[in-house]
Amino acid sequence: MKKLPAKEECLKLLKKYCVSEEHYKAEKDHVESVAKTALFLANKLKQAGVAINLDLVECGALLHDLGKTKNDP
Repeated sequence: MKKLPAKEECLKLLKKYCVSEEHYKAEKDHVESVAKTALFLANKLKQAGVAINLDLVECGALLHDLGKTKNDP
């Protein structure tokens, strides 16, 4: 099984596909906020006994808008 990218790698991917530095900064703030909320909720579920992969939740939250940021030629 392949290892999930760490937060830093997720942010590098986001930066690679953003159309500008300004766009990256705004998108980074957004996805970090989404990740914080997602991890908060995931931890609550884990405390309630739900089997949940916190790394996958964070990675998914950080990359959830990646397709929207692609700079198509």
